[in-house]
Amino acid sequence: MKIAFVYDALYPYSIGGGEKRYWEIASRLSAHHEVHMISWKYWDGAADLERDGIFYHGVGRPPSLYTEDGKRSIREAVEFGLRSARVATLGKFDVLEVCAFPYFHALPLWLISRVRREPVVMTWHEYWGDYWTQYLGRGAQAAQAVERVALPLADWRVAVSALTARRLRAGGRGGAQISVIPNGIDFDALSSVPRRAPEFDVTYVGRLIEHKRVDLLLQALRLLRQCLPDIRCQIVGTGPDHDRLERLAADLELGSSVRFRGHVDEKTVYNVIAGSKVLVMPSEREGFGMTVLEAAACGVPSIVVRGHYSAADEIVEDGVSGLVVDPDPRCLADAAESVIRSPDAGRRMGDAAQALASRYDWTKIADESLAIYERVRMAH
Repeated sequence: MKIAFVYDALYPYSIGGGEKRYWEIASRLSAHHEVHMISWKYWDGAADLERDGIFYHGVGRPPSLYTEDGKRSIREAVEFGLRSARVATLGKFDVLEVCAFPYFHALPLWLISRVRREPVVMTWHEYWGDYWTQYLGRGAQAAQAVERVALPLADWRVAVSALTARRLRAGGRGGAQISVIPNGIDFDALSSVPRRAPEFDVTYVGRLIEHKRVDLLLQALRLLRQCLPDIRCQIVGTGPDHDRLERLAADLELGSSVRFRGHVDEKTVYNVIAGSKVLVMPSEREGFGMTVLEAAACGVPSIVVRGHYSAADEIVEDGVSGLVVDPDPRCLADAAESVIRSPDAGRRMGDAAQALASRYDWTKIADESLAIYERVRMAH
């Protein structure tokens, strides 16, 4: 089968859940299928290259995916939409696997696929709907319209979480069938990361942007210092909210209780997680929650917050493999204290989390994706 993956972000040049998903699936399918990745030309040299059994096609030099305030660039999304038409020059594909976001490429690819009789599978990591109002304010209506235009432009839709599947159905407009195929992990690699004596009590890993709500974690730390004066927390990641969060930590007088570690490479970050008692994800919006799953595979439980726009609680069984709490500093502090003060309970939750994570190996995810590709090709 000849399969094309189309997305403006490309792993390992960009580190994110969407591009990592495509790379993991493509790497596994390339052993028996002809796999192409169509994206910006993140590499030097020719626009087309073959590496490790995958064919890469660059549509132009990549502009910045994000604006200075950490939001996705509309200009970049429009430009990629126009340039994604290059797929028409690469011969006919059995399946086009298209990431829904950032939407503007969906219509030209759909039109091309109708002319060339190519089935389209579109993967949705999130469906924002009314969340655009909170994210963009005055520009929300236009963004909602673009998202709704993309909604039916596929022969099959894949949602990475049950939350996203529900929101797609609620978005209306009919359209193709929806299957839930979650993101995954290399379970064997992660579960073999040695567990060691925890260096930090609490760890956060992720981008430092507003909706991740790292400020809630810092406020919870202030409360935790009252009962656990020696508590240690590390914050791993970079982003436009970094300076504000450092100032907040200073204002809260957290001192040596918190350490901002900046960027940590992928291999190192798993050792960082494994050296923690608990991972905390206070984000108000998560299409999936990859870091929670990675921590689970390392045998580390997570604390996540409930949220109308977050699917992170789908991969935590509350009280068994981790804790699910309201988005409130006191709730976060109480949950973290319960894990830190009871190492046995933390280990039991970590073992349960690891057992749950074993269901999410990338090989299984690739097999489920291939079954969809074969089914949609046969029906087209």
